[in-house]
Amino acid sequence: MTSFLSSQIGDLEPDIVSLLEVSKLVESCVHRSSGRTTRIRPQLLKDIEDLTIQQGLIIKDLLFVLLGYEGCYIRYSDKYNPSNSDSRIAGPDFKIAKHLDISLKSLSRRLLKYGKYYSGLTEFVQIYDKPRYGRVVQRLCYCVTQFLNYYQKVILELENEFKYNANFNLNLLETHMNQQVTIKLSHLYDIVNSIHDISQHRLSHIHDNNFDDFLSNVKRSLHEPGIIETYSNSGRFDVCKGGLVLKVLQDRINVYKGDFDSLDYLTELFDSISEDYVTMLNKWLSEGVIDDPFDEFLIREKPVPESLVELFNEKSEHFWNELFILRSDGTIQQFNGVDMQLKLLNTGKYLNIFKLCTGLSNFQSLNETLPTITKINSVDLELKINYFYNRANKLLMKLLFEGFYFQSLVHNLQSIFLFENSYNIDRFIDKSFNELKRDRYSISLSRIQKNYSETNNSICKFEIVDENLKTETSIIDILRQNQKLTVSSSNFYEVAKEIMNVQAFDADTVFQGDSDLQQILARSLENRRPVQSADSNRESIGYDLNHSDLYTISSIDLMVTLPFPLNLIISRELAYHYELMFKLQIIIKFISKYNDLTWREITSTTVWQFPRFQPHINKWILRSRMLHTRMRDLINEIHTYLNYDVIGTGFKKFSDVLAATQESLLNSELGSTDDSPSVTGSNAGTGIGTGTGTGTGTNGTGFNSFGRFNNTNDIFTSKIFNSQTQKGRTTSTSVKQLQQQGNLINVSNLKSKLSEYLNGLINDSLITKPELLNRLKSLFDLIISYDHFLTRLKTTIILCNEELFSRYSREYPDKFNDKLMDTESVNGRFSYMNNQLKEYFEAFGDYLTDFIVALREYGESENKSILILTEKLEACFPET
Repeated sequence: MTSFLSSQIGDLEPDIVSLLEVSKLVESCVHRSSGRTTRIRPQLLKDIEDLTIQQGLIIKDLLFVLLGYEGCYIRYSDKYNPSNSDSRIAGPDFKIAKHLDISLKSLSRRLLKYGKYYSGLTEFVQIYDKPRYGRVVQRLCYCVTQFLNYYQKVILELENEFKYNANFNLNLLETHMNQQVTIKLSHLYDIVNSIHDISQHRLSHIHDNNFDDFLSNVKRSLHEPGIIETYSNSGRFDVCKGGLVLKVLQDRINVYKGDFDSLDYLTELFDSISEDYVTMLNKWLSEGVIDDPFDEFLIREKPVPESLVELFNEKSEHFWNELFILRSDGTIQQFNGVDMQLKLLNTGKYLNIFKLCTGLSNFQSLNETLPTITKINSVDLELKINYFYNRANKLLMKLLFEGFYFQSLVHNLQSIFLFENSYNIDRFIDKSFNELKRDRYSISLSRIQKNYSETNNSICKFEIVDENLKTETSIIDILRQNQKLTVSSSNFYEVAKEIMNVQAFDADTVFQGDSDLQQILARSLENRRPVQSADSNRESIGYDLNHSDLYTISSIDLMVTLPFPLNLIISRELAYHYELMFKLQIIIKFISKYNDLTWREITSTTVWQFPRFQPHINKWILRSRMLHTRMRDLINEIHTYLNYDVIGTGFKKFSDVLAATQESLLNSELGSTDDSPSVTGSNAGTGIGTGTGTGTGTNGTGFNSFGRFNNTNDIFTSKIFNSQTQKGRTTSTSVKQLQQQGNLINVSNLKSKLSEYLNGLINDSLITKPELLNRLKSLFDLIISYDHFLTRLKTTIILCNEELFSRYSREYPDKFNDKLMDTESVNGRFSYMNNQLKEYFEAFGDYLTDFIVALREYGESENKSILILTEKLEACFPET
């Protein structure tokens, strides 16, 4: 057997050059037929004039070069450094002997790239087929290895052609290579080099880029409101893996969309290397499990140190906000949208919350038939993600409404903060009126808290739709135990102005040194310092009974700490809306109470009802009562507007949403099943809510230390089985039905509706407009000052009438013995009262007119709802 080259040489001892088909061609070698291995001394090309012989020699070399080796006439370039990883993965450049015929050299140069590419791919597999680069890169290495095996077979076939086909030449060699390997080889080579370049860049700039990534993510979040926590930690990869690898392929697919051969191969390659990524995605969406040992998935779970677990349990809202992080690094095209990213993040998050609260370790007990995502490039990817998202929402919503009585919770918050039933809060103000009227630094805080605690026992009301759902531990108990009444160092008006002073800022300039990020983040916490009783705090400074902002009532704070998982829906931000409305409402209640006490004083007491006053004093008393009535009417109109037109109307709409959601949830089954057999109570009583699964931190009730409802979960567990099946009927919920329910049975929609309701309260309650709030405060101050003025006039009125003076001087000689009752003194006292009353009349008229004018301007330009109050006041005070 002779080769093509040997047959041309003549009588020389034939050498057979064969490339052995072994698993790794790094073991390829040259074998002589005699079994002896001898280095062939090449003949100089300048001594060979026959082009056929030159072609045979150069083809023989090219067969080695195509496998990444040097030949006799083709050598590595001097720039190639096999000890450097960059050079190895880039592959060697080759140089050809200078005496090769120019026509052969041109063809040969075009074939040298195959050896370069092959060598680079081989080295990539050797370097990157390691766990630290993740499953996606390992899958890519597998695909590269499969291709290299195919490539080696192609080279072996070409070797056989070279040995046995006398017509084989360079043109045929190039044609075969172009037809069989060029497209796949060039794409793989470019892909692996892009991956290597990204990895090397990240490894060499890891310390420089971390802070820049943080700033860029925060800037992005500021430009896209509501997602700052989603991007607060990007989870940057230190090397190219996971989504970054897929993104490299996607970018290349987009470039080659017009080349159908390349598009088919790249799409097939993408589907192949993304299989493990798709498996992780399915587990996250269907079970809430992150099976990501190499930290390359779109979602990360932040490990909590054991020393901090207890702390985070107490602050579960923050725990769950930070537990799962969505990577912004290497986000593939299908997951670029913010809405899609939040769906992906929240789907698994909701499933984990559901499992934690019910004690489930998996969802097998629900006997669901779930779809499976097979390819990221599939046309139904978004449809299936929406399915999983709606399913997770439905599970969590049923948990909230049927397991934790969310509808009842909202109604109780309405009573506590917004005085839907004001009987008990009126009792609290009655019992604590004197304390609430004093300077906040001179009160007994413990006495106020005790009074509130005593009246709080019946503040909450408990409404449950299903009598079978009642438990020993109720919403009433939870809210009662977690309420905390304090007196803060800042008053209501300061808090409101702080909110109004929050200025919008440019995300591109905030980080240029002109603004301090830490100061911006800390600004909202500066004035939330609690005060203590007078015996342990500083003395009051500049206290004035005529200014309502100095009264204790203006600094009352009420907070209710909601347990997990309720605090995930009514977050601290939304709870603060309730607290702010409480502060405004209780101030109005206090002023109304002050008005009632003053009215009782000026209409029912002996002095003010004395029948034998002089006509001018009777007239003055009548005018003072008339002004007081006008002030009471103003407070009543404002109070009515807030209670009925703002709170009542807004809550009616939100309550309708809650009722519709509750009804929809009660009428739907828990499990999302497609053509699956029904689950009966007898075979569904295992593996759920019993604490026997592998769920995190569960106890015998299926609820770990995150929760505080000891019995609720057992009730909800039974609800799971009862809702799955009814006697003689098979239950099923299709994808289409879940999508139809998605707008209603949706946690984000629930939070949005609640936020819309609470924001509407704040906007329509005159709190967010400085001009209106300042004018409202001026009116409040004037009314309190007038009440204080009237309650101090009893002695003065007595000193304006001889008969009253004689009576009271006998009863209280110490108070009246030194008082003069001459005509000049009496006239002076009346003149003082009359002048003061005139000033109050004028001030009230001016303040009221300014307030109504400002209301109308604001209502017509910004908020039409305010015009309701404007029309009420104009009807009540037509002279304004």
